[in-house]
Amino acid sequence: MTLTRKEILHAFADDKVVQKCHEHCADWRSVTLEDYVDYPKANYRIKPETILVNGVECPAPMPHENVAGAPLWYAVVVRIYQGTEKVFYFNTEADARQVFAALVKPFSRS
Repeated sequence: MTLTRKEILHAFADDKVVQKCHEHCADWRSVTLEDYVDYPKANYRIKPETILVNGVECPAPMPHENVAGAPLWYAVVVRIYQGTEKVFYFNTEADARQVFAALVKPFSRS
C-alpha cells in the first residue's frame, strides 16, 4: 500500500517512525522529515508496531475492530483444550507465521 503525502506528514506530526525502502535492497530504514522532503517519491511506510513474544520481536496484531474492514487478513488461533480461545489477526501471512514461530519457540528442540 502506498502512503499519501498527507499520511506521511501526519505520521511525522504524530511522532511515528517513518521508514524508506532503499531501491537496491529490501531494507527499511528510518528517515527524518528532511529526508522525506529531499526524496518525496521514494517508497515510504510507517514502521509497524511490534511486540515481544518469547523474546522475539514480532509484528503487533491488528486491533479487532480493524479486521472487518481489512481486505485480507491472517489469523493465529491459540486454544486451550475445552476452554478459552484467543485469536490474533495480522495483515500478512509472513507476520502471522513469525508470531506463530515465536509462540512455539519454547517447545521446539534446540
